[in-house]
Amino acid sequence: MKNVRVPLLLVSALALAAWGMVLAPAIQAGIIRHLLQRALDPTVEIGSARIGWDGGVRVRELEWWTKGWRLQVAEAEVRLPLASLLGKAKPGFRTVLLRGCSVEPVGATGIPETWRESVYAGLAGALAPARLEAEGEIRLPAKTGVIAFRAAGAEAAAGRERVLRVELKFRPEVTDLPAGEGLLRVKLPAGGAEMPRRAELVAALRVEGWSPELTVVGEWTEPPAAGAGDWALRVRAADREVARLSGTLPAAGEDWRGRWWADFREAEVARFFPAPRWSGDRIGGEGELVWSPGAGLVAVRGKAEVELGAAARLHPVLAHLGLTGGEAEFAFRAGSRVWAFESLALRLRAGGAEPVLRLTSCQPWAVDWSAKSFRAKEPDGDLISLEVLDLMLPSLPLAGITVGGGPVQGRLIGRASAGGLALRTEKILQATGLFATTGEGWRVGNLAASLQGALRVSPEGWSVEVDKVRLSGPAGEFASLEAKGGRLNGERESWKVAGRGRVELAAAAAVLPGKPASALKAGILEVDAGVTGGTVTALHAHVRASGLRATTDLPELRLDARVDRGSSGQLKFHVPLETGSGPNLSRALLAGVLEPSDRGGGRFELEVTGPRLDLPALARFWPLFAGGDAVPQNSVPWVGWSGNLIARMDEWVPEAGVIWRQTRARVRFDDSMVQVDELESILDGGASLRASGKLSHAPDEASPYRLQSAVFLRDWSPAGIEGEPGWFSGKLDLAGSLRSCAGDLAGLWSALEGEMHLVSRGGTLRLFPVNLPPVPAGSGRVAEILAAAGGALESLGVRRDPPLSRGRAVAELSSFLHPLAFDQLSVVAARDAAGNFSLRHFIVLTPELRLAGGGNLLRRPGGGFLEGSLALELQLRARGRPAELLRGLAALEELPDEWGYAAAVSLPLRVRGTLARPDASDLDVRLAALALERNPISERAADWFNRIRRSK
Repeated sequence: MKNVRVPLLLVSALALAAWGMVLAPAIQAGIIRHLLQRALDPTVEIGSARIGWDGGVRVRELEWWTKGWRLQVAEAEVRLPLASLLGKAKPGFRTVLLRGCSVEPVGATGIPETWRESVYAGLAGALAPARLEAEGEIRLPAKTGVIAFRAAGAEAAAGRERVLRVELKFRPEVTDLPAGEGLLRVKLPAGGAEMPRRAELVAALRVEGWSPELTVVGEWTEPPAAGAGDWALRVRAADREVARLSGTLPAAGEDWRGRWWADFREAEVARFFPAPRWSGDRIGGEGELVWSPGAGLVAVRGKAEVELGAAARLHPVLAHLGLTGGEAEFAFRAGSRVWAFESLALRLRAGGAEPVLRLTSCQPWAVDWSAKSFRAKEPDGDLISLEVLDLMLPSLPLAGITVGGGPVQGRLIGRASAGGLALRTEKILQATGLFATTGEGWRVGNLAASLQGALRVSPEGWSVEVDKVRLSGPAGEFASLEAKGGRLNGERESWKVAGRGRVELAAAAAVLPGKPASALKAGILEVDAGVTGGTVTALHAHVRASGLRATTDLPELRLDARVDRGSSGQLKFHVPLETGSGPNLSRALLAGVLEPSDRGGGRFELEVTGPRLDLPALARFWPLFAGGDAVPQNSVPWVGWSGNLIARMDEWVPEAGVIWRQTRARVRFDDSMVQVDELESILDGGASLRASGKLSHAPDEASPYRLQSAVFLRDWSPAGIEGEPGWFSGKLDLAGSLRSCAGDLAGLWSALEGEMHLVSRGGTLRLFPVNLPPVPAGSGRVAEILAAAGGALESLGVRRDPPLSRGRAVAELSSFLHPLAFDQLSVVAARDAAGNFSLRHFIVLTPELRLAGGGNLLRRPGGGFLEGSLALELQLRARGRPAELLRGLAALEELPDEWGYAAAVSLPLRVRGTLARPDASDLDVRLAALALERNPISERAADWFNRIRRSK
């Protein structure tokens, strides 16, 4: 017995060892992997597995690859007979439980051609007899969304069909797809039963803000033997069917073919087409559909009709165009990036039965959306035709002006060009009845326009050509334009537009209602301009205006401007400007930098240079821009602006008839003041001017404007000022300071006050013309005494000049006073706020005469500076010959001053009248009195002379 027990114990030990090896995790995982590869597919892989004593198998991290699909299962549990683990036949599963399933497409298209066979093989093959439970999600291609599912199927009875129930919930990942949930029932025949495979789908789609929800019902029937099955998909909204797809099931690898039909009413249109939100009344159509799953292509053929209705007025584009509906017939194939059109005919209506826009394809063509390119079957042939048939031009806002009207007529032809589309007018686009309005109620109408041009769009970029645009009004054509532009694709590429135009101002003025009196009434305006945009924007414009007439004839105007705008908004400008013609030609260059501010104004650096700048000529254009005949008085014209102005002009014309040469100026601006740091110029006659000053603004003060200025003038000839006074010849040096305070800019001049010191180092005064009546040469005791003395001297043998009579003495004296050639003239003139001048320290020096005194110049209301009332009192002093004459006339003091001048007795020089026409006639009376003997008769003669002059 003992010998028998030993072998039995040994066999038992070996059996236990073998079973233990079977129970090892690695061996169990290999057995389960082999089992699943026999039952499903050789590509099945698992992470770990465990086999129970009751035939239960638990698997973790299962991954199953098929052609086009990948299934991942976090945890699986199956039950099957233990004999299935050792046999070579496919195992018969009794229970299959799958948790954490993830199904996603793989490959280029994401949908395999044999997907039906793959699903059927898995459900109707080894798993058909088993009880099936599964939960997880299906990820749709192109990140469309996720379908969460829960499937359950009871174990199939012998000879009966198997039913699989699947609950579905769709969660979209894009905002324009609805969420939904539904129930799918799949019926599969048991074993080899001659029963068709069928599937039924009932789903409810929920769209946010949409009630009621959509109901989707689908049917699929496929016979077990070779033959075509049927499928249909219907969409219902409430109690009405809105869309339908139906067809037959193709054989493996073939295309799906079916028919489509749709009838969307207002509610469905608003939700199926949210962008753009058309809000139409109806979209309907029908046709055929072909789908190639392997290639991912969809071919659609059919016709559609759109009724936009009154609700379309809510869409800005449709409302502008006035479109109410249209029809389309089409046949095209669409892929992921290329759409190929076999035919296309689109007709759009605007209220009536006849179309206003008609788009027709002339040959088969295709568009590659990713490359943005077009291809045609015949590259040199027409691609599309667009006809505009009495389309009313919508109201379009353009830079504060609304333009509209109509109708528009014409035809455009499109052709393939360099991979793109070239669209050109075949018939001139014409529009009549055009109008333009502004927000202020300004309106022009009854205009007509015509357009010829082309538009090209290609992968390299776009370009536009405007061969001719013409605008006409009641008085005929008044404007024309030619232009070209384009841009190459790329972030760093710039767009460019260049053109030229011409405006006939007389014809244009005829269409302007209520035009101001200062508006242009005649002339020609020509513009040749170009614009470049991108990181740096540049504008170049050549403008010429000739034959201009507003209230008066205006000079010609020409400018050639260049403006560059950087990415920061900084503007650099270079503007050569010409006005006038011939000897009055004004030429200047304006150049600098401008940095606009978001709050208005900005900072600038401006330089004005050139041979000549005529301000009065430029000022004649101001009413055209200001809207009136005068320059408006802005409270603070430079508010918000700061910067520097530098001017260097060979000739500067500040006012008509006045020319300043070699002008140099430097001016600084900020919010509170304008300061002239330097002003130098050479005036007419060779006078040199230097000035500086400051104009400030303090808004908190009653008189916010203040002016302070210093002026230096050398070698100034006053003969060039208003009135051209002839009583003075010579040159003056002027030095002084001015100040003013006023409530506005216009009041600064009237409130100007200050003090000026005028000095002349040589010249002539013609203030004292003497007009005496003839006086007998021998009258008076002076003549008798001089005659007696002369006779006595002659008797002694001494020869003397004949003695002078009083009349001849006065005449010789008057020759010294008129004209009065002086060596020095000096006067201090002070102006008060009322415009009156006080003249102090008035001194005129000659070698033999000295005039000293003072006076005032009172402003006359409404009169100019030279029309003021003059009152000047001067004291005459003499030496040399004038002193001898005065002494002989007994009209000279004996005691001279420190310079040797003695004062004339009873001979003050009074000047009255105005600065333009001074009156020194009082001197005539006093000299006439001196010419007569000093006795009662001579006194009465003086009175008689006074009465004569007063009567004159």
